[in-house]
Amino acid sequence: MTEVELAGLTNAITDIIVEVSDEEVEKLGLKKGFHNSRAAVYYEDFLKFIAEKNPTTVTGGSTANVIRGANHLGIKTALL
Repeated sequence: MTEVELAGLTNAITDIIVEVSDEEVEKLGLKKGFHNSRAAVYYEDFLKFIAEKNPTTVTGGSTANVIRGANHLGIKTALL
């Protein structure tokens, strides 16, 4: 069994990462650098748009971000 140096307990949040231009952000009616709520966009159009952008999904939220960062630093981590 592998020894864990840092463990994080969190709920299931997923970040979807896509590369877009400033023009595409504006076209979607989003504000760059701010949290944009789901209600701020036409959700079906948004899903179609990101599907064409080869999205990457990763665990999200502050706990997952800390665990991922610590792992990159060589710390033995676990996300529960």
